[in-house]
Amino acid sequence: MPRFIDPKDVRPGDVLLMKGISAISDLIAWFGDSTYSHAALMVDGGDLVEAAPPVSRRVPLSARLQQGAHYEFIDVYRPTQASGQPLQPAQRDALAKAGGALVGVGYPLDDMLQMGVFAGLRNRLPADA
Repeated sequence: MPRFIDPKDVRPGDVLLMKGISAISDLIAWFGDSTYSHAALMVDGGDLVEAAPPVSRRVPLSARLQQGAHYEFIDVYRPTQASGQPLQPAQRDALAKAGGALVGVGYPLDDMLQMGVFAGLRNRLPADA
Protein backbone atom coordinates (compact mmCIF):
# COMPACT_ATOMS: atom_id res chain seq x y z
CA MET A 1 0.00 0.00 0.00
CA PRO A 2 1.49 3.38 -0.94
CA ARG A 3 2.47 5.77 1.81
CA PHE A 4 1.77 9.43 1.29
CA ILE A 5 3.93 12.20 2.70
CA ASP A 6 2.60 15.60 3.59
CA PRO A 7 4.35 18.15 1.33
CA LYS A 8 5.24 20.24 4.37
CA ASP A 9 7.37 17.29 5.58
CA VAL A 10 9.60 17.31 2.48
CA ARG A 11 12.96 18.70 3.54
CA PRO A 12 16.04 20.14 1.86
CA GLY A 13 18.20 17.29 0.59
CA ASP A 14 15.23 15.03 -0.19
CA VAL A 15 15.18 13.60 -3.71
CA LEU A 16 11.98 13.63 -5.73
CA LEU A 17 11.72 10.96 -8.44
CA MET A 18 8.91 11.32 -10.93
CA LYS A 19 7.30 9.58 -13.87
CA GLY A 20 5.99 12.00 -16.45
CA ILE A 21 3.20 11.15 -18.90
CA SER A 22 4.84 12.37 -22.12
CA ALA A 23 6.41 10.22 -24.84
CA ILE A 24 9.86 11.60 -23.98
CA SER A 25 9.28 10.62 -20.35
CA ASP A 26 8.42 7.11 -21.49
CA LEU A 27 11.61 6.99 -23.60
CA ILE A 28 13.79 8.23 -20.73
CA ALA A 29 12.35 5.69 -18.29
CA TRP A 30 12.55 2.86 -20.84
CA PHE A 31 16.08 3.66 -21.98
CA GLY A 32 17.27 3.91 -18.38
CA ASP A 33 15.49 0.68 -17.39
CA SER A 34 13.81 2.77 -14.72
CA THR A 35 10.40 3.45 -13.30
CA TYR A 36 11.29 7.15 -13.29
CA SER A 37 11.81 9.72 -16.01
CA HIS A 38 12.70 12.79 -13.97
CA ALA A 39 14.47 13.71 -10.74
CA ALA A 40 14.71 16.82 -8.63
CA LEU A 41 16.41 17.81 -5.40
CA MET A 42 14.73 19.80 -2.67
CA VAL A 43 16.81 22.83 -1.79
CA ASP A 44 15.64 25.63 0.49
CA GLY A 45 12.52 27.71 0.93
CA GLY A 46 10.24 24.92 -0.29
CA ASP A 47 11.89 24.89 -3.74
CA LEU A 48 13.25 22.03 -5.78
CA VAL A 49 15.97 22.15 -8.44
CA GLU A 50 15.43 20.15 -11.59
CA ALA A 51 17.03 19.68 -14.97
CA ALA A 52 14.75 21.08 -17.67
CA PRO A 53 15.20 22.71 -21.05
CA PRO A 54 16.81 25.11 -21.71
CA VAL A 55 18.55 25.24 -18.27
CA SER A 56 18.04 23.72 -14.84
CA ARG A 57 15.70 25.73 -12.66
CA ARG A 58 14.18 26.29 -9.24
CA VAL A 59 10.52 25.41 -8.89
CA PRO A 60 8.35 25.70 -5.78
CA LEU A 61 7.22 22.27 -4.63
CA SER A 62 3.71 23.68 -4.31
CA ALA A 63 3.73 24.57 -8.04
CA ARG A 64 4.95 21.07 -8.99
CA LEU A 65 2.19 19.45 -6.97
CA GLN A 66 -0.37 21.55 -8.84
CA GLN A 67 0.91 19.97 -12.08
CA GLY A 68 -0.32 16.53 -11.11
CA ALA A 69 -1.91 15.96 -14.51
CA HIS A 70 1.62 15.85 -16.01
CA TYR A 71 2.96 13.12 -13.72
CA GLU A 72 1.87 9.57 -13.03
CA PHE A 73 3.51 9.76 -9.61
CA ILE A 74 6.13 11.54 -7.52
CA ASP A 75 8.15 9.57 -4.96
CA VAL A 76 10.17 11.20 -2.19
CA TYR A 77 13.41 9.64 -1.02
CA ARG A 78 15.35 10.80 2.00
CA PRO A 79 19.09 10.14 1.60
CA THR A 80 20.94 8.49 4.47
CA GLN A 81 24.53 7.98 5.47
CA ALA A 82 26.29 4.78 4.33
CA SER A 83 25.43 3.31 7.74
CA GLY A 84 21.74 3.83 7.06
CA GLN A 85 21.49 6.56 9.69
CA PRO A 86 19.77 9.84 8.77
CA LEU A 87 21.95 12.61 7.42
CA GLN A 88 23.03 15.21 9.93
CA PRO A 89 21.57 18.72 9.44
CA ALA A 90 24.92 20.01 8.13
CA GLN A 91 25.04 17.19 5.55
CA ARG A 92 21.49 17.96 4.40
CA ASP A 93 22.34 21.65 4.13
CA ALA A 94 25.48 20.88 2.09
CA LEU A 95 23.48 18.64 -0.25
CA ALA A 96 20.79 21.30 -0.73
CA LYS A 97 23.42 24.00 -1.30
CA ALA A 98 25.19 21.90 -3.94
CA GLY A 99 21.86 21.30 -5.70
CA GLY A 100 21.00 24.99 -5.58
CA ALA A 101 24.32 25.78 -7.29
CA LEU A 102 23.15 23.79 -10.35
CA VAL A 103 20.48 26.34 -11.30
CA GLY A 104 21.24 27.63 -14.78
CA VAL A 105 23.16 24.55 -15.98
CA GLY A 106 22.21 23.74 -19.59
CA TYR A 107 19.88 20.84 -20.34
CA PRO A 108 21.51 18.26 -22.63
CA LEU A 109 18.95 18.19 -25.46
CA ASP A 110 21.65 17.08 -27.90
CA ASP A 111 22.43 14.13 -25.64
CA MET A 112 18.73 13.23 -25.58
CA LEU A 113 18.68 13.20 -29.38
CA GLN A 114 21.79 11.02 -29.46
CA MET A 115 20.15 8.64 -27.02
CA GLY A 116 17.19 8.26 -29.36
CA VAL A 117 19.45 7.74 -32.39
CA PHE A 118 21.55 5.13 -30.60
CA ALA A 119 18.41 3.35 -29.43
CA GLY A 120 17.22 3.20 -33.03
CA LEU A 121 20.57 2.02 -34.33
CA ARG A 122 20.73 -0.68 -31.70
CA ASN A 123 17.17 -1.72 -32.51
CA ARG A 124 16.17 -0.86 -28.95
CA LEU A 125 13.13 1.26 -29.64
CA PRO A 126 10.04 0.12 -27.74
CA ALA A 127 7.85 -2.16 -29.84
CA ASP A 128 4.73 -0.24 -28.86
CA ALA A 129 6.28 3.07 -30.08
